[in-house]
Amino acid sequence: MKNKSTAARAAALAGSLILLLGGAFLSAAAVMPAAKTRQAADEYAASAYDRGADDKYDYKYNGYPVLVHGDITSDEGGAEDPFFGVSADTLLLIRKSEMFQWVPDGKGRFVTEWREEIVDTGDGEHKNPSEYPLNTGSAYFSAHTVRLCGYRVKDEQLACLTEREKITSLPEGEVRGFRADGEYLTNSKDPSSPEPGDVRVSFEYVTSRTMTLAGLHRSEAVEAWRASNGVSVYGVYEGEISSRRAAEEWADGADGVIIWLLPLGIAASLLGGAAAVLLLPGLISYAPSLRVPLGKKKLSLDGRRASLAYGIMLGALSAFVGISAAWARAGALLLLAALALSVVFLYIFIPNVIKNTPRRQKKEAPYEPILKKRDEFGKK
Repeated sequence: MKNKSTAARAAALAGSLILLLGGAFLSAAAVMPAAKTRQAADEYAASAYDRGADDKYDYKYNGYPVLVHGDITSDEGGAEDPFFGVSADTLLLIRKSEMFQWVPDGKGRFVTEWREEIVDTGDGEHKNPSEYPLNTGSAYFSAHTVRLCGYRVKDEQLACLTEREKITSLPEGEVRGFRADGEYLTNSKDPSSPEPGDVRVSFEYVTSRTMTLAGLHRSEAVEAWRASNGVSVYGVYEGEISSRRAAEEWADGADGVIIWLLPLGIAASLLGGAAAVLLLPGLISYAPSLRVPLGKKKLSLDGRRASLAYGIMLGALSAFVGISAAWARAGALLLLAALALSVVFLYIFIPNVIKNTPRRQKKEAPYEPILKKRDEFGKK
């Protein structure tokens, strides 16, 4: 009966250890992307060539990480939307188009809203158009040959700049079937009561004149740079900043930690550690002593002290897993530490409990000496 109980408890302990290691693995898997992102950012900050405002474009940096910052210039001033005839003295003009569409309300019904993206509602009664009318969708219009320290700046890079202003002075009269209605051009017959399929467009322009590009020098442009661990580093920032700050902002903005996986890993680790600690006292009762080789000497512990040592070790392990998993930079060492401590635990514990399980000596009841004396007195 005792052997069966020991085996059952040993199996339960093994299960708790598996849960503990599984939680450590999940936690490491959650934080590893963030750790790799931080490593790539540090590598970029240490190796990027600073191409400041006083530097000119130099092809010798082609294929190397660079930080390009300074004033944005163009060969010709101003940008224009040729379809609607809207222009502004800016580096980038942005047209935002919206369509009045049927949208599910989540309760089995449909409502109408202005949406930029086309909403697919199927082929039923509330079907939306599959695309915008010709040349009326959202678009960017940049000035001619926009450059930053000699590097060509793409429209999508300019679109990352957030300092903008709306254009409220729109063409009068009808333009391509659209008429002005406040800050919009719309093709609605009655702007106050639009119908599904109607389109309205608004315009805004970028006011920023300085920016920073962080990435790889490729031909005349700046693209994503791939670090040695395979993570791509690329950033567009308003104003002029250093390579270290650019790397930190990129790392902070990157999608690193897998949010739903991290709590699951921490919970599994803590649960496995707690279960193991609760199971240990019952198992230690079958192993009243523990001898750990320490060089030429041996450390001997009785059952209670051995139980306490095992509990402290597993408790510390589970706490380490939970705390370290919340810190992205410790993700690389998390799983290795958990495995190492678990191997040490198994090396010490299993031989004492499974292979060399001594039977507990039956302790003498406190009243037995009195009974013995009574028997001896009766014989006399």
